[in-house]
Amino acid sequence: MSALTRTAHPYRDTDVIDARAPRFNQATVGVVSLVAVVTGWWPLLGVLAAQLGIGLRFGRRYCLPCVAYFELVQPRFGEGPIEDSRPPKFANQVGFVVLTTATLVHTVGLTALGTGLG
Repeated sequence: MSALTRTAHPYRDTDVIDARAPRFNQATVGVVSLVAVVTGWWPLLGVLAAQLGIGLRFGRRYCLPCVAYFELVQPRFGEGPIEDSRPPKFANQVGFVVLTTATLVHTVGLTALGTGLG
């Protein structure tokens, strides 16, 4: 396998992102959220919210799905198209708010609302 040539560094060039990385992140969030809803194991929603918050606050290097994508997937499939990172960042902010709210309302016993948000 040849060395990966990147046009944008995944952790330093924060104004742009490989277009596949946010999709991988959201697929991860979607699958884990579905597992939480189907199994009723609601703490997973809190873990997802925390992970999104940590990634937003401290950067991609601390976002586990991002690290998995950039270190495991991207080297095997190559870098995808580069895009502006602001729309995916906004989507992560929305996801953080929704998942945090779902966790909190489930914690206070509003299971139906927590399920709807999860």
